[in-house]
Amino acid sequence: MLGLPKSTEVSLPLYKKDILANFEGTSKQKELFNDDIASLKITNELSTRSLPVEPSKTINGIFIIEVVPKYQEIHQEAIEMIFRLIPQHIVVVLHYNDLIRLGIHQSKTFMTEWMQIGYTLNIEGLSIDDIWKHIVESIGNFQVSDGRTLEKQIEHDSEIQAILLKIEKLEAKKRNTKTPRMKYELHQQIQALTSQLEELKRN
Repeated sequence: MLGLPKSTEVSLPLYKKDILANFEGTSKQKELFNDDIASLKITNELSTRSLPVEPSKTINGIFIIEVVPKYQEIHQEAIEMIFRLIPQHIVVVLHYNDLIRLGIHQSKTFMTEWMQIGYTLNIEGLSIDDIWKHIVESIGNFQVSDGRTLEKQIEHDSEIQAILLKIEKLEAKKRNTKTPRMKYELHQQIQALTSQLEELKRN
C-alpha cells in the first residue's frame, strides 16, 4: 500500500471489539465508531526491523492502518477516536471504493483530500524520527522552518490560522454593520490582527 517497500508489508487485522475493550468513552461514542467503521488492518510497519534506518528514542515504529469506512464521509470524531484508541505513531488510510484519504496526528489531526488509489507516500530520512517528520509534513501539507521543531511549527501555523479566522469573522461582521462607529472599531481590530499576522509570518 502507498508504494511502500515490500519489507514493510504486514497483514494484521485489528478487531473493533479489542480496540474498544478498554475505551472509557460513552456508549454513544462506541456506537459512532461501530456505525462509521467497517474494518481496520495494519498493512505496513516502518521501523528498524523493516528499513535500514537509525532508531528513535521516542518512536518504536510507524504503522500504516487501512481503515474501511461504511460511508465515504464519516464523522471526524470517529477518525479522532482511532488516534486515541491506538496509542502509537500511526498513519490512517481511509479506503473507500477506489479512493483513499490519509490522516495523521501530531499535536492536531491532519487529513488529506480524497485521492485515487495509487498514491505513493515517499519515505525520506535516515532515521525513524526523520521519516515521521517528513510524513507529517507531507500529509499536513506544510514544511518545518529551520530552527523549529515539528511541534513548534504546528503551533506557529495554528496561531496563523486562528488569526486568519478571526479576521474573516470580523470582516463579515463589518460588512453587515451599518453603524459608522462600529465599522471603524471593527476596522481597528482587523488592522491590529493583520499586524500581528504579519509579525508571525516574519518569524
